[in-house]
Amino acid sequence: MADARFKISLRLRHPSMDPREMSKAIGMDAKFQWRAGDRRMTPAGTLLEGHREHSYCCLNFPEDQQKSLSHVLGKHVSSLRKFKQFLDEFHASGGSAEFFIGWFVDRNSGDILDWSLLRELADLHISLSFDIYGGEVGDAPTR
Repeated sequence: MADARFKISLRLRHPSMDPREMSKAIGMDAKFQWRAGDRRMTPAGTLLEGHREHSYCCLNFPEDQQKSLSHVLGKHVSSLRKFKQFLDEFHASGGSAEFFIGWFVDRNSGDILDWSLLRELADLHISLSFDIYGGEVGDAPTR
C-alpha cells in the first residue's frame, strides 16, 4: 500500500429527508450537506442557478493508511451494521448510500474486495464509488 492512499466517505442522497436527520441517524457529523430545494451554490458560497434536486449528506471517515482498503472498508461496514434498520428504511423511501473512495496512486496499485465484504455492502444497500487520482492527496476534489 506504500504506493497508494485512500480517503473514504459515506454519501447519502434522499428525495426529501433533512440531511441533519441522516447524519444524526448514523451518528456522525456531516462534512457537506444540503436539503432538497436549497439554492445551488459553490463550496465557497457563490450562488448558482437552480435548486438542489435531492437532499445530500457527506460523512467522512478518519484515515487509516496502515491497513489495506479492503480491511478499512470492512471495519466501516461493521460499524454501520447497527444502522441496518435505518439504512433499509432510507433505501425503501428512495434514498441511496455509497462509499465514495478517493484512491491516490503514483503507480500501479490495487486491492481485492472479497465477496463477503461485497455481500455485506449489498445487505446494507451501500454502493461503491471510486475516483482514482494519479497525483498527490491534496489534488482531489472535495465532493
